[in-house]
Amino acid sequence: MHDSYPDLRVKRTRRAIKRAFTELLHEMPLEKITVHTLAKRAEINRVTFYDHYHDIYNLADHFISDKLYDIRTALTLENTDIDEDQRAEQALSRLLEHIAVNEQVYRMLLVDQQLPAFTKKLTNLLHTLILKPDPANAFYSIQTPEEVARWYASSALLGTISMWLEHGMPYTPKVLAEQLIKLNPFRNDNS
Repeated sequence: MHDSYPDLRVKRTRRAIKRAFTELLHEMPLEKITVHTLAKRAEINRVTFYDHYHDIYNLADHFISDKLYDIRTALTLENTDIDEDQRAEQALSRLLEHIAVNEQVYRMLLVDQQLPAFTKKLTNLLHTLILKPDPANAFYSIQTPEEVARWYASSALLGTISMWLEHGMPYTPKVLAEQLIKLNPFRNDNS
């Protein structure tokens, strides 16, 4: 039982660092955040910060990786007994619910662009995880290269999510997911 204390302390410290980092990103650009400022906000000393991260940019990389992991987890479905459109709608709905619950963080990342690398990495993640082309759809009938169709779809999805956040999430995650599925260029039937 004694062995679990260091793990709990490490988790608690990292949580405090990431909370402070998020708060500071809301207040200033990444380039202005110093280890001193972050350590003070997290109520830790600088040595403790360096026990966990090399510098602020290393922390930013870990922060981005954590958010991408959260998104990947939200997009993972266990029920594979439903058709492709239903699976896509459920995955999108879960993604949008996750974003809605963490609105402030994703607004900072997607609308305010406080960590520009996040948007590029999220676009790549969406590109590979949820966009599966079907040769019977309209993009193939007009001979659009698959790569171009994937760029378009992942960018459109990310742009829509960003605008949804920027406009105060006027639609529920479920309604927006339904609309996005209807607009999906990889569907056979866009009715």
